[in-house]
Amino acid sequence: ALARAIFRQKKHNFSVVATMKPKYTIRNNVCNWLKEKNKFSTLSCGIGPMCPVIAQAKFGPHVPGDTPGANRLIDIILSATVPIFVTEKQFGVLPPFVDWQHLSFFANGTDRAKFEQQIQLISQIDDNSYLTKLQLILEHQELLDWASNRSHNVLMDTYMYAFARILFPDLQRQVRSYPHYSALRLERIEALRKNNHYAPSSNSFIHN
Repeated sequence: ALARAIFRQKKHNFSVVATMKPKYTIRNNVCNWLKEKNKFSTLSCGIGPMCPVIAQAKFGPHVPGDTPGANRLIDIILSATVPIFVTEKQFGVLPPFVDWQHLSFFANGTDRAKFEQQIQLISQIDDNSYLTKLQLILEHQELLDWASNRSHNVLMDTYMYAFARILFPDLQRQVRSYPHYSALRLERIEALRKNNHYAPSSNSFIHN
């Protein structure tokens, strides 16, 4: 019911709130490509207030700046908007024990032809498919909200479990899953443990 109520308030396809500088090639390209497609409703593409602009769009492209990562991703999720990753490197800087693909879409912002093809497919998903993804976003907001006491405990527990499992596998027993959060993939920590170093599981779950 909540997902449907939020969905009804979304009047636009995309929104990108970010500072535009010439050196941010991918960021500028994504915005320009979105605005050139008249069939897409793009509420904002540039500097401005995050709230309520992001919440009014169905999708929020997670555009990189000086680094692949940014707080923008969490802002998008906490605004009950579905993020779109635009480079594979963005997955590699995030905790590997969260299945980010489960909570997002991907459109290749380094290749115009691929981006336009993929963004077209994303924009055409039916309402039920979008509501399914939006419901996942709502279910995981608490996990990713650093200001939430409960989420802080879950995130800290997961980080501590990962360190203990990698460094002291004989003392830390394996945990198969964590209730309530379907995007937590604790089994990926086993791959890190076997490699004996931090490596984001090769991002084999990315499709472009």
